[in-house]
Amino acid sequence: MGDKYLECHKSHANLGGKIDGCQEFMGSQKSMLDCDICGCHRNFHRKVEAPVVLVTEVVYTKCNNTRDFKFQTTVDGCQEFLSNGRDLGCNACSCNRSFHQKEIIVKK
Repeated sequence: MGDKYLECHKSHANLGGKIDGCQEFMGSQKSMLDCDICGCHRNFHRKVEAPVVLVTEVVYTKCNNTRDFKFQTTVDGCQEFLSNGRDLGCNACSCNRSFHQKEIIVKK
């Protein structure tokens, strides 16, 4: 849906094997598959598919900042980056945003 059909690529025998020059498909009143301009079927026209628009959102989740260097397994319990609005610091755990896991969410 939303695809366009542009120039016709049908080679015509009465034109010496050349194309007729039709630049855009226009469906006729009789059949939506026949071009009103050149009379060719829609399949002879170059199809240009409508672009798919993707929206991406970056979300910072779980904090991986190690608070105790003696025991490397101890990490902060912060589960979501809450921006303080001034810099890259987190309101929940007061660490830098780079310590939080970055997730990219793609939506159509």
